[in-house]
Amino acid sequence: MFFYKLGASGLVLVDAPGYGFAKGDQKELVAWGKMITKYLDESRSLYRVVCLIDAEHGFKETDFMLFELLESKQKPFVVCLTKCDKIPNKPITELFEESIEKIKGFKFCSPIINVTSSK
Repeated sequence: MFFYKLGASGLVLVDAPGYGFAKGDQKELVAWGKMITKYLDESRSLYRVVCLIDAEHGFKETDFMLFELLESKQKPFVVCLTKCDKIPNKPITELFEESIEKIKGFKFCSPIINVTSSK
């Protein structure tokens, strides 16, 4: 996990890179999961989790596993679709509608879908 202090605001961004692309043996994946769970359990200053979803590939099983974990820990989270500029054949409104359907039922998830693009 990487910690980034954001200026004088006092905010800290915590990055747990690669959970969607976690590679390694089962032992490493289990250790990664335990680390994340421990952080969620012990952090007293966690305000919100931002779940980055690659718009090119869509939601994966690991995303829903994380959503379930966050729900069980009662941690607020938001979904942010990344690389939206790389899906030219699908209107952004269609992508929004599909994403909203996928997060329905998650009580601790913001109903607002955020997007990013490199262009």
